[in-house]
Amino acid sequence: MMAVARVQPVLAAWRKQRKRRDQIPESLWHDIVQVARVYQPSPVAHVLRVNYTALKRRVLAVPLAPEEQQLKLQLQRSAKTCASVRP
Repeated sequence: MMAVARVQPVLAAWRKQRKRRDQIPESLWHDIVQVARVYQPSPVAHVLRVNYTALKRRVLAVPLAPEEQQLKLQLQRSAKTCASVRP
């Protein structure tokens, strides 16, 4: 999950400096949603320790752009190929 590695330090830095009960900034949510569109909300929510329901709601709120749809299909195909190669 290369994209998660890009978002994770930004989220960690925000968590260190935030005040109690601050909401995740929209700009950071945007980045998290972009990652979740590629890798699915559940594993992204788990790795980044964000609320799965909130993340899924945000992912479903905006339709995929054509290039995101293409990338998602390519990743799904490569995942199926890798799964079929495993012993």
